[in-house]
This record gives sequence, C-alpha cells and structure tokens, in this order.
Amino acid sequence: MPAAISINNDTLFKEELEELARKCQVTRIRKRLKAIALILKEKLSRLQVRRKLKVGMQTPCDWVNRYNTEGLWGLYDRPRIGRLSKLTEMQQQAVVGWVIEGTTDGEPGWTLESLQLKIKKVFGISFSHEGIRRLLIRHGLRYSTSRPHNSKADFEAQQQLRDAFSGSASKILPNGLAPEKVWIFFQDESGVGQRSVSSRIRAKKNTRPPMVQDQFYGNCYLFSSIFPDTGCLVYLVCDKANTEQITLHLQQISAGLPKGLHELDVLDKASWHKSNKLLVLDNVGLLRLVSYSPQLNSAENLS
Repeated sequence: MPAAISINNDTLFKEELEELARKCQVTRIRKRLKAIALILKEKLSRLQVRRKLKVGMQTPCDWVNRYNTEGLWGLYDRPRIGRLSKLTEMQQQAVVGWVIEGTTDGEPGWTLESLQLKIKKVFGISFSHEGIRRLLIRHGLRYSTSRPHNSKADFEAQQQLRDAFSGSASKILPNGLAPEKVWIFFQDESGVGQRSVSSRIRAKKNTRPPMVQDQFYGNCYLFSSIFPDTGCLVYLVCDKANTEQITLHLQQISAGLPKGLHELDVLDKASWHKSNKLLVLDNVGLLRLVSYSPQLNSAENLS
C-alpha cells in the first residue's frame, strides 16, 4: 500500500479544516482544504487522495508542500499580476470619470464603441471592447437600469430639500422633541393588477386568427411606509387610492408607535396627500417632497 503523505504543519486540527472546507464557497480552495483534512484524518496516500478528489497525481503533494511551508494561507490563491494595463492609473480614473459624468453630445450614455474612440483620440491608445468592459467592471461600473426623471423636475429644489431636511422636519415636529424620539418613515403607494393577455396558437404564417379574449381584470392599491433604520414596514391593501385610504394607513402607523415616539412621514405630493380632508394625527407629521423627485423617497426603491 502506498505510504501516506506527511504533513508537518500542525497549526490546525482536521476538524477545523473540515469546517473551513464546508464554509468555503470557492470550489478549488475547498478541494485543497478537504485534501489536507482527509490526509490528517484518514492518513491517505497520494494515490488515494487523487482518486477521491479526482485531481492529478502531483497535485496533492503540491498542496501539502504549500501547507507545510505557508500554513493555511498557502492553500488560497496567490495574487496574479498578469499583463499590465495599457492605461496608467490616472488615465483609468479619467475614463471612469467620463462614464460617471455622462456624455455631452446628447447621447443616452457611453457605449464601448464611443469609449474606444475617445480613448484613441485623447490618449492615442488602441483598446479592445473586451478590455474596456473589464476596465469598467474592475472599477465597479456595470450596466444598470437608469431612473427616468420628469422634464419638470427641479434638481436645485431637490438639493435644497436635502440640505435643509433637518430644518424642515423641526418645523413639522413638536417643539423640544429629542431626535431619538422621532421615527422617519418613507411612504409610497403602488397599483397592482392583472388582466388576461392574448394566447398564442398555431396558425399559418402571416395570419392572426380571431379569438375570444376575457376582458375582466382585477387590481388593488398597496400603501406602504418603511422605517429604514430598522427595516420596519407598515402596509395596507385597499381597492382605491384616495384621502380616506391614506388616512387609514396613517392611523395604522400611529396606533403601532410605542408611547412617547413621534412619526415623521415623508411622502410625495399626490392629490390625496395634500387634501384638506386628510386627518391630522397628534403623533404623526407629514413632510411632502419636492414634485417629481422619486429618488428622494426610499420607499420608491422597494421592489
């Protein structure tokens, strides 16, 4: 029977290595940890480890040598330098700045082609599309869905609200109320519905056979308020969106507040949020946002 592989490093017990292997999410590192644990636990030979983990003959010995000389960190991947980038660090930051600032020629955003031409024009360096894509990913830039904004949005007013948020809140809240006694909720509502769609059938090419379609549909409205500090969510499902329903929702929040606390509800300027018939509650204050500014409302980010 082949001799077992000798391990001289005794800094970790086999149980600890097995636990690390179970928690490790990288397959190649998990195999190395498992191999060392097997050798320590079952005194396996190189051939036995090779067959059990389905690796090359020399591979278990290499892992053991790395573990003996470098300890646990010898089983993890070594840093790979690779080929140096054509762009310097300063030039890379400039490219990232272009993408973040956006285009100035009316285009919706930078494409790999437009960035390739820009890099060639400014730095005189030819860059492939794949190289640019990897460069952007390395600096944390990825494709994401843009947030549309209304042409009537006033960005200056939005910034003023951000800067003066504490002052605006203090005017709404009772005098002398300590900040830790205030829970700031962000409120929004959305309509949820479902209706039938036209089914697909087999038919001759370039024809659309008529079919009876169900015209019934169902929908409801979801009023929700979230307290970001704790993740507390209060919601109300109703069949309409009006002053009566938002009043019920605010009463729901008010009833659930611990004694001595006050709630500041941040919401948009929907008609039912501004109605004179909206009931004013003692422990709930309303802070209405600037028009066309959904990005200021954390509840808008709920999916």
